[in-house]
Amino acid sequence: MSDELNKEEVIEAAEAVTEEKKETAQSLNAELKEFNKEHNVTLDSPLVVHKKGDYSYEEKTDDYEMNETHTGEERPTLKRHRFKKEKKKSKLPYVIITLIVILAAVFAALYYTGNITFGPKETTTKPTTESTTEDLLVKYKGTIVVKGTYIFVDGKEVNGIEGLQDALKYEDPSPTAYEIIVEDENTEFLNLEVLALLEDMGFFKKGSQVTHLDKTGLMAAAETTAAADEVVSETETTRPESESTTQTTTTEKQE
Repeated sequence: MSDELNKEEVIEAAEAVTEEKKETAQSLNAELKEFNKEHNVTLDSPLVVHKKGDYSYEEKTDDYEMNETHTGEERPTLKRHRFKKEKKKSKLPYVIITLIVILAAVFAALYYTGNITFGPKETTTKPTTESTTEDLLVKYKGTIVVKGTYIFVDGKEVNGIEGLQDALKYEDPSPTAYEIIVEDENTEFLNLEVLALLEDMGFFKKGSQVTHLDKTGLMAAAETTAAADEVVSETETTRPESESTTQTTTTEKQE
């Protein structure tokens, strides 16, 4: 019986303490509200940023009030919530990659079509005079070419009939030693002088074949000089009128 009385007394004492705490908390809450009202104090809750995917992303609007379970430093904290916007991904990297691919394709096309080359360019110029002369010497080795009144032995020009005789005087006479080639035939010079000399020296006989060519490519010294003079003459003829006028004016001033 005494144990039951003790339990009841303990419960009554605990309820009294709880009731006292509740009354104290309500009193403090009322005083705090009255103080804020008198001094126009507005408390802003701290800002909390939520990321998408967080458990706290869903906004909750629970109101917090002081009750009997909050005392001292355990007062509830009011918070303001702002939800972070999801940033859109930039398309700039994809644009740059696309431009690089296009430029690479254009560059490859230009390279394989020959519009872009690395290293020295292949020259398509004509062979020099020196290489052309060497080729002609090889081509007309063992021939006597008669071009009008000009004579060539082994691709080299000789000084007329005298030069032909000097070129052959140390060679072994044979009607097959040299092939006779004729370009721009001068019948009188060919028959009466060239072939007659070759027959006397043993390098030609009656009935031997003579080859006729339209163009051998061999040029006598006189022909080369004449061609150069012709080019110079054409250049002076086609000179711009303004340049000619300037030269005339300069000459007049000097006089």
